[in-house]
Amino acid sequence: LAGATCYANDTARHTFIVVNPPVPVVSQDAAYVCSGGYITLSTQYAQSYLWLPDSLTTQSIQVTFGGDYTVEINYHQCDSTSQVLNIIEHPSPVVELGNDTAFCQTTLFMINAPAGYQNYLWQNGNTDTTFYADTTGLYYVTVSSTFCSTSDSIHLTLVQCNLAIAN
Repeated sequence: LAGATCYANDTARHTFIVVNPPVPVVSQDAAYVCSGGYITLSTQYAQSYLWLPDSLTTQSIQVTFGGDYTVEINYHQCDSTSQVLNIIEHPSPVVELGNDTAFCQTTLFMINAPAGYQNYLWQNGNTDTTFYADTTGLYYVTVSSTFCSTSDSIHLTLVQCNLAIAN
């Protein structure tokens, strides 16, 4: 039909709500984890969570080892996965001051922290690797490397020693 115009009518109305799947944003409370310690990873609110590689299902997790982590969230039936977050693990200093002990009042007790670390801080502010004690008390040191710190303590008891002196 020449010159004919076609029209179409539809009386049905549909409302669509378009929800963009949320891209999970992961926040961390530290840039790295120290061996023996932990950091916390968190993401925004969602109906469900799946953290990998540990298969944890909470909004926040504590990470105790370095490695690659991701979280998959479900929000209004839309699944989305975060980018891979590589957590670096740095070794913590190894500090062992020894067992609590007693020593004679006429001597100094030498306490040695392991050499080779960046910083040392004893209970009184001393920054040497060795501390000399002459009284009863709790002695402690914090040893720091570039990234991590570790503390240890020892309790010393001063005792009176009666040493026989030969003639």
